[in-house]
Amino acid sequence: MIRKNIFLPFKFLPVALMLSVTGPAYTQTGSFKASMIKSKEFHKHGQYARAAVEGKNAMQLALKTFGENHPNVASAINNLAFIFHAQGKYDEAETLYRQALDIWKTAFRDNHPYIATIFNNMAELYRVQNKLKKAEELYKASITIIVQNYGNAHIRLVPSLNNLSELFSQTGEYQDAIALSETALKIIRSEQKPDKMRLKIVLENLADLYAKSGMAKRSKFLRTEALAVHQGDQ
Repeated sequence: MIRKNIFLPFKFLPVALMLSVTGPAYTQTGSFKASMIKSKEFHKHGQYARAAVEGKNAMQLALKTFGENHPNVASAINNLAFIFHAQGKYDEAETLYRQALDIWKTAFRDNHPYIATIFNNMAELYRVQNKLKKAEELYKASITIIVQNYGNAHIRLVPSLNNLSELFSQTGEYQDAIALSETALKIIRSEQKPDKMRLKIVLENLADLYAKSGMAKRSKFLRTEALAVHQGDQ
C-alpha cells in the first residue's frame, strides 16, 4: 500500500489526499485572492500546469499589492513552491520554500507556527529525494515549534507526526514509526469532529505499519475502520 503524506493544513486550503500548506489566511484583496483560489483549485484536481500559471500570477499580484517582504507574498511563494513540488521540480520548489521562509522569519519570530509550516513542507521535499537526514531534522523542528506554541496534543502536530512516521517506515524503523502514528491517531480521535480525510490517511498508514511489523489482526482492524470512514464520507 502506498502511504499517504499530509502537508500541514491551513485554514485557507484543504486539499484532497494531501493537506497542503499555502500560508496564513491574511486579509487578501481582489485579483490576488482570486488567483490564489484558482491556483489551489487547479492543484486540488491535479491540473498542475494551470495551477502554476495562476500561482505565478498570484505571486506577482502579491508583490505589487503588498510589497516584497509582506507575509502574503510568502504565502503566494509557498503556494507556488508546493505546486512545483507536486510537479517534481524539486530545485525550484526548494528555492521558493527558502524565499518564503526568509520572509516569514523576518515578519515573525523563529518559532512562529508558520515556520513549522515551511519546515514540514521542506522536509517532505527532502524525503521524496531520499535526503533523509535533512528531512528528519526539519520534521522534528516542525514538531518542536508546534509543541512550543500549542502543546503536545494539538491537531497541528498530526501532519508532521504522520510524515516523520513515513520517513521512519522508509528506513525500517517500524517501532518509532508506529509510536508516531499512534500518537497522531490519538490526537485525531480526541477531536470532537475529526476530519475524515485525515483520519482515513492515518488509519491506513498505521495499518500498513502494523502489517509490516507482523501485527496482522491490528492491521486488519484499522483497515476495516478506514474503509468505514471512507464509505461514510461518500
